[in-house]
Amino acid sequence: MARRGNLQSNRATRSGTKRGNFTISLEVNPSPWQLAKLYDDLANDLTDFRPAWGRISRIIGGHLGANVRSQGGAIGETYPKLSPPYSRRKDSGSRPLINTGAMVRALASGEIVSRGRSFLSVGLRGPEWGHAPALHFGFGRRRLPPRPIMTLSNAAQKDIAKAMGDHVNKVIADASKSLRGGA
Repeated sequence: MARRGNLQSNRATRSGTKRGNFTISLEVNPSPWQLAKLYDDLANDLTDFRPAWGRISRIIGGHLGANVRSQGGAIGETYPKLSPPYSRRKDSGSRPLINTGAMVRALASGEIVSRGRSFLSVGLRGPEWGHAPALHFGFGRRRLPPRPIMTLSNAAQKDIAKAMGDHVNKVIADASKSLRGGA
């Protein structure tokens, strides 16, 4: 029996009622119905990024932490200096979270706030981080200028795209192995 890919061909055999009829039998393996199911499974797996979210959340966390540590330098938006009155109020005894490292550690942890098959939310959760939006967008009444902490650099976006591409390539490789009968 000659075999080429998943198409099997038997040698020519006599068949039929008339003497001298020759046929070649072909068998498609997997069957068209099995192929349809495999492609349906592939489509479902390609849109399910849950296996990749752990790696991607660590990438996001690392880049967010680097952005805060560089005071916006990682995204090319260096934080503006604080106004003198605000600086005096800020230095009045409490330690800023950037000095304690609490916010940087929380951001850099890449904590997954929510996720699904095709979405991921990474960030800060809980009431202790209620000031994070004011830090990111600024707070006019207190003369706090915007300091974008939840912004991804081009390098971060490339790293995330690579991780997503790696996930897609793995799904396709697994599907190909399954088609060849190796899984």
